[in-house]
Amino acid sequence: MAQSNSLNPEPVRWWVVSLVTALVVYFTPIPAWVVEDFYSRDMYPWLQSAVTSATNTLPLAMLDVILIVVAFAVLFRIRRLFYVLRQRGVMDALWEATRRIVRATCVFAVLFYWAWGFNYRRMPLESVMPGGKAPQVTADMLMAGFADASALASQLRRMTITGQIRRRVP
Repeated sequence: MAQSNSLNPEPVRWWVVSLVTALVVYFTPIPAWVVEDFYSRDMYPWLQSAVTSATNTLPLAMLDVILIVVAFAVLFRIRRLFYVLRQRGVMDALWEATRRIVRATCVFAVLFYWAWGFNYRRMPLESVMPGGKAPQVTADMLMAGFADASALASQLRRMTITGQIRRRVP
């Protein structure tokens, strides 16, 4: 006869699958040209545009909502682990907590890789640019850039003092 799971009505599912998936995503060697052509030029711009369009319609920052939801989920899970601790003991509670932490970490890791992490596997800019070389920046080029930025800043400062540019107060 199978042992009933009445003391723990919420078994930890898919934790091994999520661990294996995260390890495969992290350690599988993906050629840089695949990341460059598929992820950086096709999937990531589409994903970034969709997420930005969706979150721009909201009146508050999506990260704030995510952090609040995660905080409540963690508090709820800690409360549930205390029940497990009282019913089955310390070792079972620690084993369940470990499996849940592994599952959550692996899910977040895979989501991070698809949302941003594959950008770390991109080809160097010099190999993607036409001509195959990045320009060599010299001290004279930097000084000219600083001089241009300073001149533009002084013009902007003068325009704000004379009232040509009005600040928008939220």
